[in-house]
Amino acid sequence: LFIPVGNAGNITAYWKGFVEYYQAGRARNKPRMMGFQAEGAAPIVRGHAIEEPETVASAIRIGNPASWQKAIAARDESGQNFRQ
Repeated sequence: LFIPVGNAGNITAYWKGFVEYYQAGRARNKPRMMGFQAEGAAPIVRGHAIEEPETVASAIRIGNPASWQKAIAARDESGQNFRQ
């Protein structure tokens, strides 16, 4: 599943739902979660907060995502990655 990432709330919520469905036996497998960040606002991709993020994509212009650690968990548990 390909998801744009700003504050990382959406990717973590989707992942939580997929895991719950899987654990309840409603899904046979879980998807791989691929997060995308804008080049000028890609703190998870770069591995550090960005003080003044820059991108025309205002919805994902976040330099220090609130759900950073949960997004990393979704990435790691699903076996996928984040890209710019």
